[in-house]
Amino acid sequence: MSAPTDNGALPVPTYSVVRVPHAPSLEGGVNDAPWDSIAGVFLVDTVDGSGALAQTEVRACWTSKALHLLFVCVDSEVWSDYTRRDDPIYEQEVVELFIGSGEAPPSIYREFELSPFNVQWDGRIVSPTGDRKDMTADVAWDACSFDSAVRIARSESQQLPQCEGWSARLSIGFADLSDNAHTPAHGDVWRANFLRIEHRPHEQYLAWSPTLKSPADYHVPARFGRLILVG
Repeated sequence: MSAPTDNGALPVPTYSVVRVPHAPSLEGGVNDAPWDSIAGVFLVDTVDGSGALAQTEVRACWTSKALHLLFVCVDSEVWSDYTRRDDPIYEQEVVELFIGSGEAPPSIYREFELSPFNVQWDGRIVSPTGDRKDMTADVAWDACSFDSAVRIARSESQQLPQCEGWSARLSIGFADLSDNAHTPAHGDVWRANFLRIEHRPHEQYLAWSPTLKSPADYHVPARFGRLILVG
């Protein structure tokens, strides 16, 4: 099956999300099971699809109840001053998941964000035309099942905000990914994008599926990639 395109632009990517028997530990890293046996994808510049200055890898898997993500971010300086859930953490440095159910570009989708200090933001996005000018965001909506953890890697000589990188683990129940009750199954398709905002030392707006918008704009449902549940 060929990937959908946006008016003949760069095809959106597809990622097969494997099923695992047990939810990964939020403390586990890329070298721990099940992440060590799961293939990842890498983020690129969201405006034009060019290579990223700061490498970001994302791995995903699923269980009968939840979708699980691991972001691994190369970084030399973490920056986020926010401390409360649903603070505007997207103004500084974050990793993000946009996701909606079904094959078509979603008119309703969820946005999940996490700062380098494990501060969460989530919202329910309504985009009836797929155009940002018609979009509304319900920030009051909270996912009851949004669990997360962050690990910042740094040498003994480094003091925050200096670091070597950071990793983020997100676990979100399928009940919070859609307005409709959903029992996940092999072959299910979700439209999604994995994202990162990086400011220091270089400003970058990164995406798994580049949205091809300038200035950078992540809210382009037609450019969301395809997640296919397998196993």
